[in-house]
Amino acid sequence: MIRQKIDIAQFDEDALHFGSISLMLTVKSFDMQAIRKRYLKSRGNKSGRAGSVERRKTAIGGIVSIVIEGNKIVQEAILCRLPEPRGIDIRSGRLAIAAENKVFVLNGQKINQIENPWFSYIHTVQFSRGGHHLLISSSGFDCIFDWSLVQHKIRTEWFAWDNGFNRSFDEAGRPFLLTRSSVQADIWRKKGVSYRLIDQPRQQVLPTAQRAAFINSVVYDERDPAYWLATFFHKGKVYRINPVAGIATAVMDDLKNPHGGQAWQSALVATSTTAGMVMVKTIDRVLCYDLSKLEGKPDSLAGMEWIQNTKISGNTFISIDSNRSVFHLFDPVAEKRISIPYNPNWAIQDISTGNIDQEVMKQAGKLNQY
Repeated sequence: MIRQKIDIAQFDEDALHFGSISLMLTVKSFDMQAIRKRYLKSRGNKSGRAGSVERRKTAIGGIVSIVIEGNKIVQEAILCRLPEPRGIDIRSGRLAIAAENKVFVLNGQKINQIENPWFSYIHTVQFSRGGHHLLISSSGFDCIFDWSLVQHKIRTEWFAWDNGFNRSFDEAGRPFLLTRSSVQADIWRKKGVSYRLIDQPRQQVLPTAQRAAFINSVVYDERDPAYWLATFFHKGKVYRINPVAGIATAVMDDLKNPHGGQAWQSALVATSTTAGMVMVKTIDRVLCYDLSKLEGKPDSLAGMEWIQNTKISGNTFISIDSNRSVFHLFDPVAEKRISIPYNPNWAIQDISTGNIDQEVMKQAGKLNQY
C-alpha cells in the first residue's frame, strides 16, 4: 500500500477558517514536568516498551472547559479535580468522564457512577450513536466493556488475554504470559512457563510497560457499531474487534505507540504518537500527516514527538501536542492549519467537542476528588 507523507507545516495558517470551537478536556495531571521525567526514564526500559514498570502515586488532574477562537483560548475553566481523569465524551448534552477506575455519567439531573473490579487506568469512554450504551477501555488490564446505560449492566466484555494477546515482558525484558484463570496458571506452572496470574483485580496492579496490549482507546465502528476499533499501544496497531466472536483483526499497522483509532468518512484514522503523525488510511494508500516539523518544541525534547490523541469534527482534525503544549487544528481537505497554545503545566489526555448545559457544569463541580 502506498504511504504518502504530507508536511502540515506547509499548510496555510488560517485562524479564521476554524471559527469558534468549544472543547472539554481531561487533564491527567497539572504537573507535566513530572510526567516528562517519567517518560524519559522509561526510554531505558530493558523491554523496549514505554511506560512505568512499577506502581506510582496517583496524580490529581481535572476536567477543563475551554473555547477557542481564532488563534487563542478565549475562555477557560477548571470544572473539578479528579484522580487522573483520562476519558471524556459528550453526547446529546450528557457528559461521560473516566477517572482512574470509575466512570461518571452526568445528565443534568443526576450523576451515575459505574464501577467494576476490572476497571483500571480507564483511558476512553464513548457513548453509542443513540446514547444508550457506553464503551469503556480498561487499559490497566487490557479489557473492554460495553455498558448498558438503560439496564445499568455490562452488555459485552472482551479481554485481550483470553483472545490471543497475553504475552508481556517484565522489568528485565524477560517474557511472561498473563491470565485471569487459576487453572491456566497451574498448567503453565507445571510446564515451567513464566506467567502472572491476575485474579484479584481490586488488589493487583499491572504497570504500563508490563501490559500485553495496552488498549488505550476504543470506539464503536461507525460503519457497523456491532464492531469496535481499538488501539493497541504496545502492538503499534489498530484492531477491529468482533466482541461476539472474540476476534480482533489488525486494520492499521506500522504505528508508533498509537492512540485514537477511529473511522472518518470512508477512511480509518489513528494518531502515531511518537512518530508525530496522524495517519489516514484509505482504500489504496496511507496519508501520513506529519506534525513533527512544526516549531515550538523545547530543546530538551529534540528528536522526540508525543501527539497524545486526535479528534475529528467535520473536516477539522484537533491534535494534542504534549511536547509543544499546543492544539494543532488542521483541515486536510482545505489544507489549512493553526496551532493554539495551552497551559504547559497541563498533561492533556483527551478532548471532546461540543457544549454541555449549566446543570451538567454544576454537576461536574460536585465531583471534586469524589
